[in-house]
Amino acid sequence: MSESTAHYARTETSDLRYRVLFNGEPILESNQAVKLDEHYDGRDFAPVIYFPESQIATLVTSKSDRVTHCPIKGDAAYLNFRETANSIWFYPEPLEQVAQIRNHYAFDQSKGFLVEVAD
Repeated sequence: MSESTAHYARTETSDLRYRVLFNGEPILESNQAVKLDEHYDGRDFAPVIYFPESQIATLVTSKSDRVTHCPIKGDAAYLNFRETANSIWFYPEPLEQVAQIRNHYAFDQSKGFLVEVAD
């Protein structure tokens, strides 16, 4: 398989401070995030920032029944945040290639979240 058709991800601990806003309201900041870059079929996807579980614990969430599968990351579980279903996801048992995202959570930016570098 050539690099252009491969499906892979890379993770790295970020030294940047990231902020999460929900509908414009700041809800979380962290300087302990993990950045995941994914490549598939010649395309690079936008990086996904994963936040440590210890910082997500301060948010009021509820568990969702939704589960999805990614062949390079594993099975994702979801949380609901406020009125927004399935808006936070995580990999309880990520595959070895992306083990660094274990106990880390990502926010669905199509559901009112904005993840940005904090000033």
